[in-house]
Amino acid sequence: MTKAFRVSLEEILEFVFPNTLQHPMSAARLVIYGMYGPLENGTLRSGRLGRHVLSNWEIDSMCGQIDREDILNIYLHKNQTFYTLSRSEQDALINQADTAFKCGKGHAMLPQPTKDEVVNLFSVLHTILYLP
Repeated sequence: MTKAFRVSLEEILEFVFPNTLQHPMSAARLVIYGMYGPLENGTLRSGRLGRHVLSNWEIDSMCGQIDREDILNIYLHKNQTFYTLSRSEQDALINQADTAFKCGKGHAMLPQPTKDEVVNLFSVLHTILYLP
């Protein structure tokens, strides 16, 4: 039997906009939530039986990887995947990327949604999401 989770919008907002970070990467944090959620007591867990609570620096590292993959996917041909490139080939592609797609640290400039925009995104749902 699958365990059912109740996830509140407030819990999602706390994950996407943690009060411990001045400039959270809210777009990437939403992607991470979508890929690896749901949260358990406001945290993402990993490892055997979910015993490891992911820290902010681990989530930030995941956000950086998502940005990196976005840049690579823009510049690759449709049948190509960045996994077939070596790390140095990926770095060369990112270094050549148009400045409109990256900022100073080589990260993609994903539009960072505000809290109001995230609330609006989930407004079509009721306050509680039911996940299988």
